[in-house]
Amino acid sequence: MHFSFASVQRFAVVSSLLIGLATPPATAGGAFTQTSDMGSRRALHGATRLPDGSVLVVGGISDFGVFVPGAELYDPLTDTFSDTGAPNESRMRPTVVSLADGRVLVAGGLADDGATYLQSAEIYDPATREFTATGSMGARRYVTSAALLEDGRVLLAGGFNRDEGPLTSAEIYDPATGEFAPTGSLALPRSEPKAVVRLLDGRVLIAGGSNEEGPIDTAEIYDPATGTFSNTAGDLVHPIEDHALALLDDGRVLVVGGSDGGQTGFPIYYADAELFDPATGLFTSTGSLEFPREFTTASRLPDGASSLRAVFALQAGRASGSSPKPRSTIQQAARSRAAKTCRCRSTSPRPSCSKISACCCSAASISRTICRPRAPSTSRRPSTMAFSRTVSIRLE
Repeated sequence: MHFSFASVQRFAVVSSLLIGLATPPATAGGAFTQTSDMGSRRALHGATRLPDGSVLVVGGISDFGVFVPGAELYDPLTDTFSDTGAPNESRMRPTVVSLADGRVLVAGGLADDGATYLQSAEIYDPATREFTATGSMGARRYVTSAALLEDGRVLLAGGFNRDEGPLTSAEIYDPATGEFAPTGSLALPRSEPKAVVRLLDGRVLIAGGSNEEGPIDTAEIYDPATGTFSNTAGDLVHPIEDHALALLDDGRVLVVGGSDGGQTGFPIYYADAELFDPATGLFTSTGSLEFPREFTTASRLPDGASSLRAVFALQAGRASGSSPKPRSTIQQAARSRAAKTCRCRSTSPRPSCSKISACCCSAASISRTICRPRAPSTSRRPSTMAFSRTVSIRLE
């Protein structure tokens, strides 16, 4: 059984939410319509759906080193954004998880000094529209994998901080006590906020991600009953980071998009997809996306036609309809040399990095392992707010 991918929309402006989208001609597969604007420009923020259908948007940056201190609510009934209570701390790329009781956990991230990885956490209560402090994590965490467990607790695993680098440690947040407690550790250190999904049996899959060695091809499953991680029987088809996972109706997991992290210079963006079967613990290749995509998201859509058919909407991040490869081998060699001259473990850019470099030397992407300077104008690589195709996926 394979997936088929079909284009449902010509071009869309990419953000962490489906907002500010261009309005294309309607197609049989669906269409996007323009929404109202947010009150503040945001990138690298957190967002989650609340029980009443509204969406909380919190944290992020509006420019290099410019942190957004407030939070907003999007109301789909009125198609408007409105200010809500401000978080206690400004955070870039916070971990945001909706709790079973309707409240929201906001934890970790990068502080507004651009150098401090946060250990603190807070709770947003939709009833009061306010943020309140809760217990602190056992470790400072940035780009952490997190999942709501069946019993209402939250698993936070891996991530990154400046002192320890990629993390193997994991912990559990209990909303009833407001405290974090350590649990079993990952077999490998890894950071990847979207490479996690709770399986139908209550266990949690974390697949791929990255650490100091680059992208990872292994996957691990957390069992809440034992508090331990174990490796899956099989590995991913190839090492991958900045991808997305989505749970299917039959319990399998779809893995889409991502890249090789630019380990040899310019990143290779992936169009292929994989399926993970919890019954066997194996990953297998399935249909390919129409175009390669990095930093993609996959969102479950209602589909009443058949319980055996899954439909998702995907957004593209960096990759677009054009080829991600540079036009000449000369440009490729130049980028490769530049990439190898900068390792990003210092608190400030090295001489080979500029402020606008798309690399970990800037506060906007400090978790990256290799400095990847922005491509020249002759390259087909799009900007961060690129126009990119959106596709649907159907399980035939």
